[in-house]
Amino acid sequence: MKHLSLILAITILASCGKEDRVIRYDATCDLCYIEYIGPNAKNILTHKVEGYWQYDTIPLSDTTYIVDSTRFTSTWSETVTMQHNDFPYMKVCDWSGRTPATFAINGSTGSVLSGCVKIEP
Repeated sequence: MKHLSLILAITILASCGKEDRVIRYDATCDLCYIEYIGPNAKNILTHKVEGYWQYDTIPLSDTTYIVDSTRFTSTWSETVTMQHNDFPYMKVCDWSGRTPATFAINGSTGSVLSGCVKIEP
C-alpha cells in the first residue's frame, strides 16, 4: 500500500508539470542580423537575412539595352521548443536603410528601418 501511494503521488506530480512551449520567430528584411534564443533555450544564435537583386535586360533596339534592377527582401523563420519558464526574445538589427525590417515572435510584431530592436512575446 505504501508503494502504491508513492507511485500515485509521483504520477500526480508528474501530471502537474507545465508543458514545453513552442516559439516561432519570423523576419522579413533587406539586410538584417537576427539574434534569438536557440532550440535548447540556453544558447543565443544569430542569423543573417539578406535580400537579393534581380536584373532584367530590356532591348530598345539592336544595339541599345536598358538594364533594370529590382531589390527583393528575404524571409526567415525558425520554430523552437523550450521549457515553459524560459524567456525567449528576438533582437533584429537592420543595416540596409532601404526598407524596414519586419519581425515577429509568437505574434508580437515589430519593425525597424535602421539600428536594433529587441522584442519578447
